[in-house]
Amino acid sequence: MAKLRSRLAQSEDLPALRRLMQRAIEELQHGFLTPEQIVASHKVMGLDTQLVADQTYILVEEDGVIAGCGGWSWRATLYGGDDSVVAREPAPLDPRRDAAKVRAMYTNPDFVRRGIGRMVLGLCEEAARKAGFSRVELMATMAGVPLYRACGYLPAESTESRPINGVRVPLLRMEKALDAPRPSAAGATRAERCSRDAVAAFVARFERGEVTPAEWTHAAHLIAGYWYVTRLGAAAAIDEMRRRICYHNEAVGTPNTDDSGYHESITRLYVFGIAAGIARRPAVAFEPGLQALLASPMANSSWPLQYYSRERLYSVAARRSWVEPDLQPTPGSTAP
Repeated sequence: MAKLRSRLAQSEDLPALRRLMQRAIEELQHGFLTPEQIVASHKVMGLDTQLVADQTYILVEEDGVIAGCGGWSWRATLYGGDDSVVAREPAPLDPRRDAAKVRAMYTNPDFVRRGIGRMVLGLCEEAARKAGFSRVELMATMAGVPLYRACGYLPAESTESRPINGVRVPLLRMEKALDAPRPSAAGATRAERCSRDAVAAFVARFERGEVTPAEWTHAAHLIAGYWYVTRLGAAAAIDEMRRRICYHNEAVGTPNTDDSGYHESITRLYVFGIAAGIARRPAVAFEPGLQALLASPMANSSWPLQYYSRERLYSVAARRSWVEPDLQPTPGSTAP
């Protein structure tokens, strides 16, 4: 399966975006709105081309097909498209006191339940955060409320659209506080990345599905593994890492299949290696222990090839379940 890729929407994408939005409005709101409200929604929702002109509208693609889209804005308009009954408010916002707006979130009906919406939402929040905003708000459709609640948004105000042929569409304004801007890997010192507070904050975001693909580096895997091993022990850490990595992959649109996503043998091997390092230095505190891990041979993503032949490590069997190394024994102890 092809990898999902994100980019900023351009003017030539507008016809495809409009077709996607029309399908999403017509196909994904059943069970949330009446048929009359779905028809009226076309005059409430839709594409605001100002977002594309401002280069704040993001789309996610697979093999050239738009899987989902959404944007954020530093302008005051909260919701509505070019053809909607909602008035435009193009005035710029002040990041010191205003909330950035999350706008026009849509998923291609052919890509539902693959974490597309969560992925686009995370990209929008990260862009708003980098622009200096500490809060975001959006106007949710009833179909979108479950996603936004799951991503930490809180209800602020229930409302309805203006009547369209006598029909009003229910809406819910929702808000979320953003974390402080995070230093880049290049800008943060190893000591800053390894502090217990920094790791706790990172793992909390990881568990909420908010860590972006760009953040989920090999070092990030090690940091999460070290956190779980020190708190839970190796056996429970394996279960937790499996659950959390699979959830992360789903959140960012990476399928867990026989050729992508979660890898059981690699995850277990690293957990065994982390546990073995801790056992060799039981008196070392959390921060220096993690710094030592990130400076060890395990920080090289090719480290598992010391234990496995390439054919064995990258086999479907090794990805699906634990397969014993064929070059040298598992570090530290015999694997269960």
